[in-house]
Amino acid sequence: MLQIETSEDWQKIDQELQNSTKNLPFYIRKDLDKINKNICACVSELSKAEIDCRRKHKPTQTFLETRDKCNEMLRDYQKMIMMGTLL
Repeated sequence: MLQIETSEDWQKIDQELQNSTKNLPFYIRKDLDKINKNICACVSELSKAEIDCRRKHKPTQTFLETRDKCNEMLRDYQKMIMMGTLL
């Protein structure tokens, strides 16, 4: 399973996920794209939280919670890709 440690990881992960959804039917890809946009929004929040971490020189609670939320969304997204592949 893929995991996000920092917002910089998202580019590689997103590319890999896009490749895995490339061969799915359009109606499944359309729904997965909506979920992908939600994850992108979460990663944007993570990026803002990282800025606070750099200012304070330690991981903040907001950063840790947002990272966990992004990883949970990413796990669910990967499960949905797998279910779409099986359909």
